[in-house]
Amino acid sequence: MRKDANQAESLVYTADDIAAAMGISRNAAYSLFREPGFPCIHLGRRMMVAKDKFSEWLEHAHERPTY
Repeated sequence: MRKDANQAESLVYTADDIAAAMGISRNAAYSLFREPGFPCIHLGRRMMVAKDKFSEWLEHAHERPTY
């Protein structure tokens, strides 16, 4: 999809974006946003993650312990 010249590219991912990218449910994406160490931004009730921070987090996901 081509963006209009006046329409800036988003710098953040929403829970819907993360769910689609990772193949998980929207609820699972929101659970991920609440995990300690996940680089979530809270603006009021909105939750999002900066694209660059999500990429960094994902690159280092294999280094974190699983429970």
